[in-house]
Order: sequence, then structure tokens, then C-alpha cells
Amino acid sequence: MLLAVSCKTPSESKIVGYYKAWYDFYMLSNSKDNLDSRLKYRADIDGLRGIAILLVLAFHSFPLVNIPGGFIGVDIFFVISGFLISTIIFKGLQNNTFSFRDFYTRRINRIFPSIIVVFIFVLVTGWFILLPNEFMSLGKHVMWGTGFLSNIVLYLETGYFDVAKDYKPLLHMWSLGIEEQFYLFIPAILLLSWKFIRKPLVAITGLFLISFWFNIRFTNLQPDAAFYFPFTRFWELILGIFLAYISIFYSSLILSSKKVLEILAWLGLALVIAGILLINEARQFPGWWALLPTLGTLLLIYTGPQAWLNRKVFSNRILVFVGLISYPLYLWHWPLLSFTRIGGFSLRSDVIALMVCLSFVLAWGTYKYIEQPIRFGSNKPAKAKFLLVLMFLIWMLGATVVGKFGFAGRYETFGANFDENYKQLQGMEVHTDSACQKLTFTSVGKSDFDYCRFNNLNGNGTVALIGDSHAGTLFEGLADELKKYKKNLLLLATSGCPTFYNVIAGADINDRKLCKEKTEKIFEFLTKSNDIEIVIIATRGLTYLTGEEAVTLNTDFVSENPIQTFSHGLTDTVSLLNGNGKKVFYVPENPGTGSMSPRDCLIFSDGRTLTEMECAVDKESVLRDRTDYIKIFNGIRDLIVIDPFLFLCTDKQCPILYRGVLLYSDKHHLSPYGSKFIAPYIMRYIMNPHTISNSKFQ
Repeated sequence: MLLAVSCKTPSESKIVGYYKAWYDFYMLSNSKDNLDSRLKYRADIDGLRGIAILLVLAFHSFPLVNIPGGFIGVDIFFVISGFLISTIIFKGLQNNTFSFRDFYTRRINRIFPSIIVVFIFVLVTGWFILLPNEFMSLGKHVMWGTGFLSNIVLYLETGYFDVAKDYKPLLHMWSLGIEEQFYLFIPAILLLSWKFIRKPLVAITGLFLISFWFNIRFTNLQPDAAFYFPFTRFWELILGIFLAYISIFYSSLILSSKKVLEILAWLGLALVIAGILLINEARQFPGWWALLPTLGTLLLIYTGPQAWLNRKVFSNRILVFVGLISYPLYLWHWPLLSFTRIGGFSLRSDVIALMVCLSFVLAWGTYKYIEQPIRFGSNKPAKAKFLLVLMFLIWMLGATVVGKFGFAGRYETFGANFDENYKQLQGMEVHTDSACQKLTFTSVGKSDFDYCRFNNLNGNGTVALIGDSHAGTLFEGLADELKKYKKNLLLLATSGCPTFYNVIAGADINDRKLCKEKTEKIFEFLTKSNDIEIVIIATRGLTYLTGEEAVTLNTDFVSENPIQTFSHGLTDTVSLLNGNGKKVFYVPENPGTGSMSPRDCLIFSDGRTLTEMECAVDKESVLRDRTDYIKIFNGIRDLIVIDPFLFLCTDKQCPILYRGVLLYSDKHHLSPYGSKFIAPYIMRYIMNPHTISNSKFQ
């Protein structure tokens, strides 16, 4: 079971009461619409909701549990929502009683109460445990969340330097954004197609095809957009609309054969299970893969209570209860898990299970004492207006947090070290120097590189620094050092792209295309520039050997082994640059911070809890992780390797703090202080290569 600790469920009589309350809601809230008996409460649908939320909970709470596709629970929710909401709309249209005012009043009274409570909770909790930049980010997410635009802001924030998902307590709001955006326009489309073309099925089919085409197209080209954009997700809700329309207006198409319904129900369950087992974060999702959970859900809803699976399994009282509280449970679980991780608490399974149990308790309390009293009873329009005012006030609170820059004064008690370290945690600003535009690039504009910086001193020669964002973090320190030698420093780098000759990398097709184009421009410029005598290559390294950003070659050399590809690409890079009179130095990956986060040291950098010795990574464990990586450099001629471990580690540890100041801005990027700390050592070896005692790893 997911909940190994003591989490009690309400008694059977209370659950039966919830059944009746839910049924009464459908009947009372739609009595004005004169809905007939076909709009009846379906316990199996709530049971299906229960399965969906349990999948999401398991995926978020226990990532090591082998439920790779647990996140498809959201896709199950989409189909269910499309079916239930469109059923209400179609019955209203059929009886000529549909009202936009009534529809949106019901949606506000259903959705706003729980989410307002959660917004207040995260703002209050964030005040006490979030850093200024994190609290300001939370304020921004609250602002967008009150307008149900969380999916848009999360898409805009995706990128190499994006804050880790654990530090976004409102990350899960993206799915609510998609649903509410769907509810914003689908009633009008259905009403117009009903009145003017009398064939809503035509409009529904057209919308489905357009949305599904966008889904396939964007999943291949821009997977982040495909995941977060509404028009790449609407088709999932439209599947539910298809079923609602057929069940109401073409009821003759509903099969009556119990044997066939049983087969279809089990087929639906098989599709959902296949989605859970076959879909994972490495798949291109949603894309074609999303058909598994959505079609499976469609079949389960279609077969209804006549199927044994729905009648006996999905109508189980415990599952139904979980389904009834699934909305507030979804709202509560992620902020609790996120704040637990942000607060630095142990991530042992018992601690996480405790947070899951607390999620259930808060969800049940929210459902019983906040959600139900507002949804049921009289004065629904007045309640909706009051909730709109409250939501606007929440928006103002979020805007205030943003406007006050996260109320940085909250941490005055941590002393001067906090102010200094907070600056380090911000990292290097990503921008392009105006001086870059004066260089003789071929077709290079401001947007051609993530980093283009030129420390032009009109000195005697230029050193080029190329690579990915790790090269970007070295710029400030190396620029200061090169002033002493009266040399210019040119930075040309692209995040997530190693900048090796004929090598490309990226999480998707679009990223790989950009990496290829930018790398070609860099080498075109370097090979033509006689002023550049030294080239420093700095990359993260390990990320290109595994995972989504594994390198591929843009040549006839083909290998499924990323290590061979990486080695071949670096060898060609050194050969090309050496052949054009450039001396090449390579700075491998930093030791990093391991499982720790620099912010963990930041809060306690004054020694109140963590000492400088405690805020460090075991050197041997880091070296073991990069064994295959460091072997690459031994076989490359004329490459001088400058190992960051020589400067960033002691005999046994690799500190995250040095003299009370952070060396890293995140788990693997150097902070500005770290850049200036390591730069003198790098320059000493560059200007005097013979002083390097061990330029090759053993």
C-alpha cells in the first residue's frame, strides 16, 4: 500500500453520506436545467479519480518506486473532466436551459475555495523558509496561478538555469491551468455549434484533430511546449466530450452486450497499466504515448457500471473516497513535499509517508469544511462573487511579494555572510556584451549565443573561452586574471551544448538544431581569427554521456556509445584548432555539490548548524562517478587538461564553502566567487603549461 503509516479513512456510513452528497450535488445544482435520469452519479468514475491521484502521489512521493508513468494520472483526470463537464453542458443545451452564468458560478464555487486556502498556505510557509529569490518566484507563481496560467509561466521558465522542480511549491498547478483555459472557451464553442450549425460533433472533431496535430508536432520539436501548452493538451479533454455527446445524443451506439463491455473494460485497464509501465520521463510525451492512458480511461468510462471491473473494483468505497477528495488532495500533496525538501528535512520514506498522510488529512478537512459548505446550499452567485474578490486579493499578495523582491530583510539576523552568499547563489548573469556585435562574425546576431562576452582591452592577443554554461561561469574570474597579462578574453558559449567540432547535443530536436548551428558559427570564427592563439574549452561533461543530452555526431562517424562520440568529437576539435595555430586547454567538470544544495549551506553559513567541513562532498565518491569520463582525455594528443579537482578539493573533501563563501551557485555551476577563486590557478597553468604536474588523469 502507498500509505505504510497509520492513515485512517472515514467510517462506512460517512462514505455512504459522501455518495449521497455527491449525487445531491448533481441533482440540486442542475435542477434548474431539468436534467433527466441519465445524469446520475457514477461511483466508478470517482474510483477512477482515486486511482489517478494515487498514481500522481506515488510518482511525486516515492520516485524510487518502480512506477515510471505515475504522472499519467493527470491525463486520466483530463478525460474524466472533459466527460463530466460536457455532459452538463450538453444536457443544458438539449433542454434549452444552459446558462453561462450558472456554468461559471458552479465552476468558481467548485474550484476556488480549496485553491485559495492552498495559496494562503504556501505564501505563509514561504515567508518562513524560502530565500528572497525563491519567495519572489513563489509570489510570481501565485500571481499566474490566480489567473490559472501556471502552465504558461512554467513553460516560460523552462531552461538550463531553471529552478529545480522541488523548489517550486506550485509546480503542480500547470494541469489546473490547462483545465480552466479549456473551460473558458469550450462552452461558447459548443453553444455556437449547437445553435448555428446544429452539428456540434463536427466542431468537436475539428478541435480534436487540430489539438492532436499540435500535440504530435510540438512533442517532436519542442517537448516543453507540448507538455505545458493548452492547445497540445485539449484533445485529451475533447475525448471525454466525444463520449458525453455520443452517450446523450446517440445512446443507441452504447453497447448492451455485457460480454463486450467486460472485454472493453479490461482492455481499458490494460491500456492504462501499459501507460504506467511503458511511459516514463525519457519518453517524448504527450505525443502518441498519451493515447494509452486517455483511450484506456475513455473505455473505462464508456463501459460504465455494467462492467464488473467498474462495478466491483472502481466502485470500491475506499477508492471512491479518495476520488471524492482527489482535487484538494492534488492541491495539498506537492506543496507539502516541496517545502519538506526545501526545508532540508530527511527524505526517508517514513518522512515522506508522513507528508502523504498529512495531505490526506488536509484534503479531507478542506473537502468537508470548506469545499462542501460553499458548493452546496443557497446564495451561490453571491458566494462566487466573494470568491472572485478573495482570489484578486491573493493576486495582490503575490504581486506584493514580487514587488518587494521576496522581502530580503527577513534574513537580516543571519549577518553579513548571508548577504554575500545570497549574491553568490544568484550566479552569473546571462547576457551578451555589446562589444560582441563589433566582432567579425559571419551572420552573428545578439541571439546567436547564450553567452557572448568580450573583455576587450586592446591587449596583445585574445584568449577564446568556449563550451557550455560552465564556460560562462568561468568568464568573470578569467577576465580579471587576463587583465594582468594584458590579454583580451572572448567568451562564446551555449547552454547544454559542449561546443565540440561536429558534435551536437540537446534534450530535443530543436535544442540539437540550435547547438549545431551555434557550434558551426563558433568554429568558423575561431579558424579564421589569427588574433586568437589560445582556446579554453570548459564543459559540464558527464551530462553529455548519459540522459537526454547525450551527444551525437554530425559526421559519418556513428556510434551508439556517447563516450566514444564525446572522445571522437573532442579529438577532432583539438586537431582542428591545433591545425589553425591554436593551443587548446580543456577544463573538465567541477566536483559539484553532490546530493547537497548550496542553499543548504547558505542558510547556515554563519556556523549555526553546518560547519565548513560539513558543507562538503566526499572527494572519492565524486571521482568514482567520473571514472569513464576522465579516461577519455588520456588518448587525445596535444590536449592539456587542467583538472578543477586540483584547486577545488582537499585530500579527502571537495568544499562547497571556502572561508565562509559559496563556491557554487547551484549543484554544478561555479558562483562568481568560485570563478574568481579558481581562475588564478587556471591562468598559472595556461601561461606556464610546463608547471602542470599531471595534465592527464590516471
